[in-house]
Amino acid sequence: MRAEIAAISRILLITSRLFGQRRATAELGRRLVAVGHSVSVAGPGLARSDAEGAALNFSKLPDYRLGGPDLPAARRLADLLPPRRGVRLGQAMEALGANEIRSVLVESRPDLVLIDSELHPHIVVARSLGLRTGLTTTIYRGPPGLRAPPLESGIVPGEGVGGSRAGVAAAWLAAWARSDLARLRDVRRGGGYRGLLAAFSRSEAVDLARETTTRHWQRPFSWHRLPLLVMQPLELDLPRPPDPRLRHIGHLAGAQRDATAMRGGNSHGQDGKRLAYVAFGSMVPAPQSLVEKLWQVARRAERSWDPRGTSGMLRRTCSPT
Repeated sequence: MRAEIAAISRILLITSRLFGQRRATAELGRRLVAVGHSVSVAGPGLARSDAEGAALNFSKLPDYRLGGPDLPAARRLADLLPPRRGVRLGQAMEALGANEIRSVLVESRPDLVLIDSELHPHIVVARSLGLRTGLTTTIYRGPPGLRAPPLESGIVPGEGVGGSRAGVAAAWLAAWARSDLARLRDVRRGGGYRGLLAAFSRSEAVDLARETTTRHWQRPFSWHRLPLLVMQPLELDLPRPPDPRLRHIGHLAGAQRDATAMRGGNSHGQDGKRLAYVAFGSMVPAPQSLVEKLWQVARRAERSWDPRGTSGMLRRTCSPT
């Protein structure tokens, strides 16, 4: 194992446009450099400042959003794609940016490439080139379990009927049924993002049936044969069955995120109190019940809280413990 790690000198990190993923990827790169690796970053233009802020070389790639390419041509062609029509299929795959992805991977010549787990075209190209490939994510992903419901369900394990083992099992069955129906719909009409990815994978000689599964909550599928670095702490994940491919490496906010949080505000609280930040994701607003529970915890701790808000972020000051 040590010899294998020592052989990994050049590492390429490929990130998506999402704020949390960009920042965590840059911090991961900074830490890898600190232990002796040569690291570069590739991704959409939004990621350039994050990479360069961590003193990492950057290569620009096509921009993608969750659930599909952020490219009108690819999205439109995927929706209209008829079964096995070479011309339109070729145009759609070209719109995925496969040539740009392949060019960056070939020029970088990495010993290891770590790719955002949502970037399916990038993963396909890396696998087709035979590169040692791993995935990264800032979202908790893992195998189904009776105490680990699908994240999109919003179920809290142990709370109410929905949070019971039977309720969680029912939620997984419903999620799988929706996934199967969506897959059948794409097969029948021969299009959609899933159909485009399947055709693209065949053209790259990558066997999706072997490499992926539709039995995790990620859509349209998860790459269950590739190692996955979860850039979040294990302690905050749901209880899951053991999965040797998963590795939680902790929260990778880094100094850049701290500086962003402090911008426009005093890093010290009022009257000598410590300033604490309670931050919620930018994609999904915080449920009101969660905010109320935070207040209840504060009151039980007999702390003095002073609410102040910034864009998308709640800030609180509290006395030191």
